[in-house]
Amino acid sequence: MGGAEQFGCSKLRMANLSSFRWAHYLVIIMQVSPDEKPYDPDIPLWLSSYCVAHFLLLVYWYNELGVVKNDLPYLTLMAVSVYLVFSMITFGMLYDRR
Repeated sequence: MGGAEQFGCSKLRMANLSSFRWAHYLVIIMQVSPDEKPYDPDIPLWLSSYCVAHFLLLVYWYNELGVVKNDLPYLTLMAVSVYLVFSMITFGMLYDRR
């Protein structure tokens, strides 16, 4: 299975972006058929509340990281950055129920 069937779309349209010097390639633009269901998972209120609260803490920590980034050692800076990215990935997995 490949092409349109892989993405669940009936047709794929290719768009040429040759007007941009850096983008001399074709981009796949998916054409969604009208009979497809929208993705809308049923998420419990406690999970949504947890994700919103944790996201707000991540935004705060990201701002604090920008303030003290020159004072932190390289390894600590990378560890905090990996934690921030991993947390965002975890939110997506929680919402997808994986």
